[in-house]
Amino acid sequence: MATPTGNSSQRWILGGSTIYLGILTVVVLGLVLLYRGARDRLDESLGERLGGIAITATELVDADQIETWSLDPAEPIEFVWLATRLEQIRQSNNLAELTLCDPDAFMLISASGRLPRGEINTFWELDRSAVDLALEGFPAASRLYDSGGLYQKSAHAPVFDNEGK
Repeated sequence: MATPTGNSSQRWILGGSTIYLGILTVVVLGLVLLYRGARDRLDESLGERLGGIAITATELVDADQIETWSLDPAEPIEFVWLATRLEQIRQSNNLAELTLCDPDAFMLISASGRLPRGEINTFWELDRSAVDLALEGFPAASRLYDSGGLYQKSAHAPVFDNEGK
């Protein structure tokens, strides 16, 4: 039979353990919420940064020439100049890739040179909603996605011709 002192000690231990577990639960939940909030803010900030780069890069493009470039097997000097500038932007912003595609997703310029000209940009399918927004005339960033253990995010910006199309 337990002594009154032993019973009291067990209650204190049980009560203290319950309080400790309650505090621990609140701290863990707080840290999870803090992590999610920070992750979401960083994701949003990265999307804004990438969107700004995409919009800036579109300022270099003479949109009236895109159709000509997509049909021309040669690379006119303006095309080579643009490819060089896009590669500089890609490198200075530490981007994996920077591309210029026609509205049908055919690759015109791959700044890194890894994606062949004239091929379909298959990366557009990773987040089609962002691409569709850009095709409608609005810059958009993709969601953050895991690609083989590496997190990837892209931004897409429309290029307008002299008529605003």
